[in-house]
Amino acid sequence: MFCLLQVDVLIDETYAEDPTQYNFTTFLQTFELTSNATSNATYPFLKNAAVFRLDLLTLSLADLTMQVMMTQVMMTQVVMMQVVMQAMMMQVLMMQVVMQVMMMQVVMMQVVMQVVKMQVVMMQVVMQVMMVQVVMQVMMMQVMMIASHDASHDDASCDASHDDASHDDASHDDASSGLADHPIATCTASN
Repeated sequence: MFCLLQVDVLIDETYAEDPTQYNFTTFLQTFELTSNATSNATYPFLKNAAVFRLDLLTLSLADLTMQVMMTQVMMTQVVMMQVVMQAMMMQVLMMQVVMQVMMMQVVMMQVVMQVVKMQVVMMQVVMQVMMVQVVMQVMMMQVMMIASHDASHDDASCDASHDDASHDDASHDDASSGLADHPIATCTASN
């Protein structure tokens, strides 16, 4: 029975005087097969329950059922049509599975795109925070420069007031010349 190991569908052409008495057990005996898990796994046509007769009888693993009334003329084309229809149904099912897988891939791609968009937004937020930090540092440096400038200006004004006190005598001397109203200060600003 080595030749049946690769058979997916078997069409039994064995002659039977009384087709209603030809059942699955008769089929197994005729082909010297057994109906058990090992045989079912070994022979694909047993596993798929795809054993047909030319007299329009379908042999199933459970029992023998008549599909239509038996006719005098053998109708192999009907059996072949059934086989073809089953094969086409399997292809349709496989295509549905492939479509489901493709839909899942599309959904996964959409999820990945959303994650990438979120990463871009996070990068933009980080860049904004960094820009704010840079602006804050620049402002702090400007404040420090202004404070430094004010401190040196305060030192210069102290020098000017000190110079004003030492030049009081000179201003009294210049009172006659009209410079008494304008004190003279010398300041040197150091930057």
